[in-house]
Amino acid sequence: MDGNNDVTWDDLNRYQNPIAVTVFWCNTSTGVVVEADLINNRNFVWASDGWDGSYDVQNIDTHEFGHFLVL
Repeated sequence: MDGNNDVTWDDLNRYQNPIAVTVFWCNTSTGVVVEADLINNRNFVWASDGWDGSYDVQNIDTHEFGHFLVL
């Protein structure tokens, strides 16, 4: 937790190597989300143009933004 809501790429081996994760922190006394980070796995091939053999960043991050919204 660094006080910023981030969308970034990182090595996600520590999370058993998923495509992407959303991590968020809550104030335990109020239940208010104070920060949320969306992290895409840099160990995968990404594209936004439908390139075969890649993960579509728009599709994956739309799913992850649902987690940002706690859906």
